[in-house]
Amino acid sequence: MTDQPDSDVVGQLEGLGRTALSALQAAELLAVDERSGATQLAVLADGARTYRLPDFLTTTTASVVGEEVALTPWGPGTYVVSSRMFGDGGAELGVLHLLYTARMSPPLADRLTTLVRAFTRHLAIAIENDGLRRRSVQIRATLDTMQVLDDLVTSPTALSDITPRVSEVVAPLVHAESVGITHWDEESRVLHALPGAFGAPVADVASMGGTVTDLRSITARVLATRLPYLSNQAEGDPGILQGYVRLFHLRRLLSLPLLVGDRCVGVLHLANKPFDFEQEDVDLVSRLTPRIATILELATAVRTLDIRQRYEALLGETALSIARGARLDDALPPALREFGSLSESSVVALIGPHEHTLPWSHEETPPDLLERWMSDARREQRGTHEEPPSGPGQPGWAAVHVPIAFHGRSNAALSALRRHGQAYSSYEHTVLERLASLGTLASATERLHEQQQQVARLNERHRIADDLHDRVAQIFFAALLGVDTLLEGRKLDAAERGRLDEVRELLVKGNAFVRDTIAHLTPATTDVETRLRLVVSDVIEDFGVPTAWAPDGAQAAALASLPPKVADSLVRVAREAVVNAAKHANPSSITITTEASDEEVVLEVADDGSGMDGTAEHLAGLGYGMRSMHRAVADAGGTLDFVAGVNGAGTVVHCRWPVAPT
Repeated sequence: MTDQPDSDVVGQLEGLGRTALSALQAAELLAVDERSGATQLAVLADGARTYRLPDFLTTTTASVVGEEVALTPWGPGTYVVSSRMFGDGGAELGVLHLLYTARMSPPLADRLTTLVRAFTRHLAIAIENDGLRRRSVQIRATLDTMQVLDDLVTSPTALSDITPRVSEVVAPLVHAESVGITHWDEESRVLHALPGAFGAPVADVASMGGTVTDLRSITARVLATRLPYLSNQAEGDPGILQGYVRLFHLRRLLSLPLLVGDRCVGVLHLANKPFDFEQEDVDLVSRLTPRIATILELATAVRTLDIRQRYEALLGETALSIARGARLDDALPPALREFGSLSESSVVALIGPHEHTLPWSHEETPPDLLERWMSDARREQRGTHEEPPSGPGQPGWAAVHVPIAFHGRSNAALSALRRHGQAYSSYEHTVLERLASLGTLASATERLHEQQQQVARLNERHRIADDLHDRVAQIFFAALLGVDTLLEGRKLDAAERGRLDEVRELLVKGNAFVRDTIAHLTPATTDVETRLRLVVSDVIEDFGVPTAWAPDGAQAAALASLPPKVADSLVRVAREAVVNAAKHANPSSITITTEASDEEVVLEVADDGSGMDGTAEHLAGLGYGMRSMHRAVADAGGTLDFVAGVNGAGTVVHCRWPVAPT
């Protein structure tokens, strides 16, 4: 059976109304739906021209209780008979009013009262069935309209667009003023509201969520129980957190679970119907929630896939940039900007031990929160940290910190902060760790290039010095011999001897200048900086392992003033430690760090290889090279220790010597 057109239904209701008007001998009939205040049916007697009952309703309050038929006098010779309409199952629909004048038959006879009740019941059922039919038509039309939502699924902005679109489609069905959708994030195990909830600002919406264990929250309870919740008096309702009632100006609220099979993926909230929500509204919207839930889940999956593809593209582009020789300061900022955008972070930065940062900022961040975040990064607060929303309008915050080897030491952090309490996912954490690894590679590559350039310059200085020594200095030497032979073997007059003496003096000065130049180009072997750079160059050439050492000017000067015995010990230990790491630990990189002060000098050789056992028992069984390191350090009055690298990866050889001569 198919539904009849609306015009047929209207005609049937009017026909029933005219039959009632004739049988009840009234001048006017008016059926009012008290749930919405709308007129369902109005009929005039033959010959009448205008309705008077609407004026009656605006000037008189007719009290009708139960199934009684009430009589209300209204002007000379005019009165109104009213009877309450009850639908199937006893639900109150509204009131039927009949207008009588002096020309009409008296209405108080028992037979007339019975007829009024009969027609009231008949009209109530017809109106109710018409309403159900209209709702059914609305649902079918809504389901057709929801094709618009289906089209959202493939859009990267779907999660931002779902709430306004659902509001356009679903809210009119139950006369709701606004809609909110809360999504259950399975990975992070938190609830968070989609943008646009209740038409509120982003910061207020961000505070709407939290963990599913907080059963004071209507959202958490609906998600946990998978049962709807209805409140027609939101203010003061113990089942609704009152802070959100005030924040979103909630008066009435209907919340329903969004189910995909046996999984609840979120909660749909409908707010502020002009009159009370009813079970009928629950039944009506429940027919639509599976479709909304499916769209939400698909949109989430598409969004997740899109984000992950963009993260992978980000990592690939950064790696390619570094492989092409980009410096850390050039390669990392674009990556941080893209990570910040994809992760909706407020700020992302490389934070060093002092004030050095490579920041990317998306939005203004409160100074106290920014300072706490940076302080945590400098204190090596590794991992993810979050502060969930503490209440309505308080979005909370989340942070993630991962270590990065910056300038050859693991004393910096790649950190991100976002201004809502949804924690960074494990995948986002992994992406930041991979960025940190690429940053470490960029820093190591940059330093390696610098060292290669330094070694190349050093080798060129040696080549020039060798050429000066082997050619120019030898020419000067031969010329001096020739002049001396002339001066000693021949009798020369005073003028000739004076001229030869002048030539010899010039040759001596030239020879001295060449030898001074050679000495300047090739410092003595006690120059620690030169010797360590040769160590680095040799290991790279012999083993192919990237090895970095880059002291600043002050450190290089301090190393130059070391006592010879300490200098020899430092270079010897550095060479032995680097060679051992390259030969036995299978590292991807080795870092040499030196720190010199007025009291002591410290050497660290760190690798990221397979690591080693630093216990005394293990060290006792090491080979000759390792034992010789101990002797070399001890002979110069120093100490030597082995410790595990960052996060347990690799080994750090740590040596310390007093700088006073021994």
